[in-house]
Amino acid sequence: MIAVCAGSSIVKPVLSRCFFAALSLIVPLINRKRTTGSYTPPVSDPYEPVQGAPQHFVIATVLVLSILAVMRYGLAPNIASIPLTVGIAFFAVMALLGAPLFSFLGGMGLFLFVKFFLMDPDVSRHANAFGNSVEDILGNHFARMSVLATIPLFTLAGYIMSESRMPQRLVRVSRALLGWMPGGLAVVCVFASAFFTIFSGASGITIVAVGGLLVPALLRDKYPENFSLGLVTAGGALGITVPPCLPLIVYGIVAGLQEPAPGQERLELQKFLVVGLVPGLVAIGMVIAYCVVIGVVSKVPRSRFDWAEARAALWEAKWELILPVFLLTGLVKGIFNPSQAAAFTAFYVVVMEVFVYRDLTIKDDLPRIVPESMVLVGAIFVKLCAATVLVGYFVQAQIADRLFEWLTCGPPAMAYMQAHADSIGTCREAVDILGQQGQTAGGLIDSKLSFLIALNFFLLLIGMLMDIFSAIVVVVPLIAGIALHFNINPYHLGIVFLMNLEIGYLMPPMGLNLFIAGFRFNRPVPDLYKMVLPFIALFVGALMIVTYVPSLTTFAIPRSTAANAPLAAPTPGAATPTPGGPAALPPAGNCDTPGDDESFEDFMRRCQPAEDGAATDADAAVAPATDASAAPADAAVTGG
Repeated sequence: MIAVCAGSSIVKPVLSRCFFAALSLIVPLINRKRTTGSYTPPVSDPYEPVQGAPQHFVIATVLVLSILAVMRYGLAPNIASIPLTVGIAFFAVMALLGAPLFSFLGGMGLFLFVKFFLMDPDVSRHANAFGNSVEDILGNHFARMSVLATIPLFTLAGYIMSESRMPQRLVRVSRALLGWMPGGLAVVCVFASAFFTIFSGASGITIVAVGGLLVPALLRDKYPENFSLGLVTAGGALGITVPPCLPLIVYGIVAGLQEPAPGQERLELQKFLVVGLVPGLVAIGMVIAYCVVIGVVSKVPRSRFDWAEARAALWEAKWELILPVFLLTGLVKGIFNPSQAAAFTAFYVVVMEVFVYRDLTIKDDLPRIVPESMVLVGAIFVKLCAATVLVGYFVQAQIADRLFEWLTCGPPAMAYMQAHADSIGTCREAVDILGQQGQTAGGLIDSKLSFLIALNFFLLLIGMLMDIFSAIVVVVPLIAGIALHFNINPYHLGIVFLMNLEIGYLMPPMGLNLFIAGFRFNRPVPDLYKMVLPFIALFVGALMIVTYVPSLTTFAIPRSTAANAPLAAPTPGAATPTPGGPAALPPAGNCDTPGDDESFEDFMRRCQPAEDGAATDADAAVAPATDASAAPADAAVTGG
């Protein structure tokens, strides 16, 4: 898959990548483990690598030689002659049979490129554009994105927390502080589940670690069994939008690769982490309110508040309780960036659990935990890498624009375009003009509201069928471009996206949390359907509030980015912020180190054109703004 992810500007390497992508689909099927007995959900690690027998290497070698012979002597069919439906069906069947998602993403992108562009007379232009788009993502973004370091660091911290006695300490302090209120133990479960999901990024870990502690306690306190199991199952999905949860970071990275609309700045991870806090608290607050109601209705006995126990519990867990407060304060105030926060968190957790609490040992535990956590990290990285191939095709083929026209361009828009053919070239222009005149274009989706409703239903289905990281790398490149056409703020879109997938974890019949909870508590999965329905209703209510009250997410963004309407483009060559537009980059000059108040990403965007052979920042800074020849340099300064 190195060849798949490398990008290319000539035809022959593209064909070789097609070969390796097809091979990566076939070989895992040969090495696939054969299991016996009943199905066991992937509780411990859904990304466990497949182990193949040594003799399978011989079979794989024979397959490689056979495919090379077919390609060498022209026995393979012309890819351009393969129907699109047949190609898509082939990759879909391979995915259903167990082929890794990264090979599906890379193989599908290369198949589409070869079919639609390779046989074009202007193939060299298409190949160069495709290779440049992939190279731009891998070389100019991935290779220079310091935020990528947050994924392994936060993942390691979450795994270490789950392996220590932190769940017991967290439950003790929560119960000491909240056990006196109606539904106190259920509220404890909500806080504990959200805390672990925030730091582990995996709902399965939360259900196994926290559920095993609290379900017996909930039943002993006379909470209804259906409520107890439903609460723990739903609790694993809480906190996905609260920083520094791993899905929030991955979405910010993937969405940051998408080209922004004209005049709108690229989504930045640090701002995205901040906007996820309030929507996450809305969902948590609604579940807490429901727990209080159940506690009152069920007449669950309440414990008396004990100052001595509260002080003892707080003192025992003081080092762990400080961490989220420190992280959230630093991210919101801009004291440090996400990469620095991740590095500090990983270091702090290791020191705390190994040297302070001594729950883990350097000799026995850390060598086991670190490789386990990196399996998940590797799965995320290889998906991100392979997805760039498919994203490269989407960019070259303008898939987002075509989908937007298909969804919005109805008979009125077509008639208007034909009547004004001399001045209107695309249906999208007709849709925009009709919208400005207050008329409908007659398409399937003709407004922001209808798009958000359709998006919610679509993402709920995706959340049932795919794990959250796969859904992010596959779906975000498709919907991000369409959402921009409807003037939906990219930060708001991201929170709506993650909250839908949060609900998808619980949706019958295929929600992942249902299988994990059924396995953990030895209950048939269908029995859990009715148990989680009240919590699905609560999550949907929170989703509706966040979806249709975008100010809950955008209020935390600086004024220049928070407006739902497209932002005004910055003045070319300006070194000061334009009113109503994104902040301009710092004045050009020193490209050796970032400025005092300049982020690493802004520094790279400012100095990258000089590295690529474009006009230098110094030239752009001194070029007159009125000189037409200075336009390319001005565009380089403003990141255009």
